[in-house]
Amino acid sequence: MHISFGILAALLSASSLVAASPTQSAGDLMLDLNSKAISALENAQAPTSRKKCTIANANVRRDW
Repeated sequence: MHISFGILAALLSASSLVAASPTQSAGDLMLDLNSKAISALENAQAPTSRKKCTIANANVRRDW
């Protein structure tokens, strides 16, 4: 099996970066992801305006 030195060097440098980076526990990652997802859902479901859109107050296609 022949592996080039470039590929071997890239793999070793990538593994050292992963080992050197600070890691969070799986529970912490899930809590962070869950809080981001909940806030995104709340923002998506929040009503942007309580004003009802009608032909009279619509900015587009008033000439119906």
